[in-house]
Amino acid sequence: MTDLTLPGETRVAVAGDWHGNTIWIQEMIPALHAAAPEVGTILHAGDFGILPGPRGKGFLAAVDAQCEASVIERVLVTPGNHDDWTRMNHRFVSQPGEAIRLSDRVWVLPRGFRFTLAGRTFLSFGVPPRSTTPTGGLGGRGGQPKCRA
Repeated sequence: MTDLTLPGETRVAVAGDWHGNTIWIQEMIPALHAAAPEVGTILHAGDFGILPGPRGKGFLAAVDAQCEASVIERVLVTPGNHDDWTRMNHRFVSQPGEAIRLSDRVWVLPRGFRFTLAGRTFLSFGVPPRSTTPTGGLGGRGGQPKCRA
């Protein structure tokens, strides 16, 4: 099992359903830092905003900038059914069982990736859209962006 704990890390934040919403992360990431300045890792639980084309690249750049300004080292993403699995699957095949770096601060975790952070064990399942799963998948509906520290 992989230990992803940063030096001195004892607390992480958990978020989900950002859906590539740049306005949301421009508010949420600084608010997270103000509420919990010791947090260096955000665990994102799906529907992050891994999107094709310029919109996806712009969102990643915005997340990187907000994380840098708020001293958040990384966002570890478990992809959801609204994320671009086509893009990720190509990378997962070339790097089996490894996290994929999408930007300076954003990493995507493969399905079934087990890891520890600050002494806690996590398992990243990831839910591809129904059309890409052999059994029909678990698809879901998007919700409001969420974050907990």
